[in-house]
This record gives sequence, C-alpha cells and structure tokens, in this order.
Amino acid sequence: MKDIGSRIEKIEALLADSSVSSLTYAALESRFTIELICYERLMTAYGYTSYSDLRKWQPKDVVQQVVQEANELAATSLKFSISATPVDPNKPPQSVTDYENFEYVEVGTQIGFDVKEIGKLWNSLSGAALHVQTPKSKDSDLSVYGDPVKIRTKVDKALDLFRKVAEGNLLTSSPGPEISYKCDGCGATIKRKQNLVCNGMVASCSSEACKESYVLTISESGVEFGRRQKLFPCDGCGKTIVLPAKLAEGLRLDQILTAECEDCGEKAEIVLRPCKVVRSKKT
Repeated sequence: MKDIGSRIEKIEALLADSSVSSLTYAALESRFTIELICYERLMTAYGYTSYSDLRKWQPKDVVQQVVQEANELAATSLKFSISATPVDPNKPPQSVTDYENFEYVEVGTQIGFDVKEIGKLWNSLSGAALHVQTPKSKDSDLSVYGDPVKIRTKVDKALDLFRKVAEGNLLTSSPGPEISYKCDGCGATIKRKQNLVCNGMVASCSSEACKESYVLTISESGVEFGRRQKLFPCDGCGKTIVLPAKLAEGLRLDQILTAECEDCGEKAEIVLRPCKVVRSKKT
C-alpha cells in the first residue's frame, strides 16, 4: 500500500501554517490523496479489468466500476486471517462451525469507505478552494482564494478519512471463481470474476498494446467471448476487411486509418467524416 501517513503529515503541516495559500494547497493535496486511495484500488483490480475499459477517470467512478466489475470488496472494510495450522486433507472441514473452530492468525486489515461520500468530498474540496468564485453582482468581493474557514472544514473532514484508511495495511481482491479467454489477436489471457460478469459487458485485452475487445454473453454453457469487430468492403476484391472495433472507434474526425485486405492485398483508407441523415416526414 501507498504511504498515506506521510501525506497526512504534509496536510497537517499546511493546516498548521494557517495562511490562506497554505490552506488552499492543503485542499489540493487532499484531492491528490483521495485520488491515490481510489486509483490504488484500481491497480489491485488490474488482471480482472483493463485501463481501456474505464468509462470515467474521476476517482469515485473508477472505484464504483471496480466494485461492480472486478473486485466487489474494493471499498469494503475487512480483516484477512489464515489458519495457524494446515487443513488435514484426510479430514477437511465440513461446516461453518468446523472452520470457526480453527485458530487463526491475522494477516492484515483493509479499510473501506463510502464511495459516494468520497466522491462528494473530492468535489467539495475543489469547490471550496480550487476555483475563483463566480461573482454574483458588482458588489461581490472577487478573491483568488476561497473562505479559509470553509477550506479548513473540508480538509479536516478529508483528514478524518485519511487517518481511518491509514489504519489498514493491505488491499485484497474478492475470492471466487473466474473465467478466462485467450485473446484472438495477441494470445494474452483475459480474466474476469465470474460472479461479476453481466450480459453485454465489454472486456478489452489485458495487453494495452492490443486493440482487441470482446462482448461477454452469458449462456447455458457458460460465458462466451464475442470478438468486437468492424467490417468494411474491400474495393479490390469485394470481400470483407475485418478490424478490431476499438481501432475504428478511436478514429478522430478526418483521421485516416489504413487497412490491408488479407485476400488481395489491396489497401483501404478508412476516414471518419460527418454525415447527414434526412428522414422523410410521416404523412
């Protein structure tokens, strides 16, 4: 885990200075610390999600997606312990009571947090300290800095959270079965938590250099990985040029993507351009 303690000391020192500029800097450092806490949860989940699959970058949204798709325990407080003695393979535990009768040694503690509240705190630190307030009238006091009392209140609230999180000494991933698939493009193994898979979930290749991605479908036989592709006609032979969907989706306006037909070798230029659709009025 990252050292939250040193960040707490830094923020406390800025508060002790009491100048409005130091308070503003303390709010900025508090925002950084929230991002550090949340993004570390994301790093722990890598292997069961991909950077390419992140829908938003804001810390609250990142953790929420991790909880929903990769590690349902990412924001949960828990203690992790192991039995002091190995399980006898000839007499394995048969019930919950059998497991409870073991002597356990605590390995570590993970401290969780309210995902929505940490998002509100991250936003409120910015609102209180990191923007010049919009004047409401000609008589408004246009100041670069925010209200020192409001800033200190928000930073104190952030410090309470940081001190609590700092009590933990590990980050863990949720147990349970997983599914895997070998990427058709590069051969890398794509893994997902089976109990977090839902119909229509998109899973990008675990290699960021690879542009392949898959739509997951739950069927009676299990979870199926459907390759996401875009199809284009070849001007040379009329056959179909197949490209990973992410390549086409990543095109910018008027950007040219060159693709070679596997059948005839003809090179096609694919360009993203605006178009207008005219619909006839219903009579």
